[in-house]
Amino acid sequence: MKTYSKIDSTVVISDIRNFTQLFEIYQKNDDPGFIQFVEEYYALGGTLAQLASDGEKFYLKSAGDGILTIFLGEHHVQSSYLYGLLLFQLLEISCDAFNQRADDNVSFGIGIETGYVQKVSCGVESGASENYLGSVINIAARIEAKTKDFHRTKLIIGEKIYKRLVQNLFEAEYDHLVKRSAILRKDYDEIIAHHNDMNRLNQNLMLFYLFEHSLKGVDQPMPLFRLSPTLADLHKTSFFNVIERLSNSATHYQRIIAFIEAHLPK
Repeated sequence: MKTYSKIDSTVVISDIRNFTQLFEIYQKNDDPGFIQFVEEYYALGGTLAQLASDGEKFYLKSAGDGILTIFLGEHHVQSSYLYGLLLFQLLEISCDAFNQRADDNVSFGIGIETGYVQKVSCGVESGASENYLGSVINIAARIEAKTKDFHRTKLIIGEKIYKRLVQNLFEAEYDHLVKRSAILRKDYDEIIAHHNDMNRLNQNLMLFYLFEHSLKGVDQPMPLFRLSPTLADLHKTSFFNVIERLSNSATHYQRIIAFIEAHLPK
């Protein structure tokens, strides 16, 4: 019997808002403007996944109004959050440019979570492409949908990636908090409310705690964390401090900075 090994990974789901309505309007008017915007979005997603992964393996699939990206390398937790932050910034620029040019209202949402996936083959041809299955993909999609529920919120991450990010990037502080709190998941609201150290770690990641939320298909309510657009500002050092922490090396960081600078509005 064929076996399917579990692969530790992080999943990023991004989605274009108002896709169906805008697509139908532009198609009816024989205007290629929106399709060109979506094509640029696909290209941006693929390029940023390559940049963020820094040579490590990832899987990307685009369809309709969304992109599924699964980071599979050793540093998948950091790579996925780095990818999400870069996609957030550059897609903001793309959407603003399109909206000003076309006088429309296109936007986006991003959801990220860590978990296991399993690789499966697609089709019967010898060169059939691979695909991945895992409940984490559905959870990331549910998290992305939650961005619609909060004002000025375009990126939300789940509990598992949050814990891994804190542990990987702030190991000493994380261990200290775990000892004080016994179990991080226990009495989460109370921990967040009373631990200044935890709030400081959240801000170091440019995140704010959203309390626990019930997601379709998930047994227990899940703590979620939203990216703060105020802290994640291209004009503030806090954004670049996080990008540098997430980068694999000084060279990797410089390549990211060069890419951002090349895509800023002239």
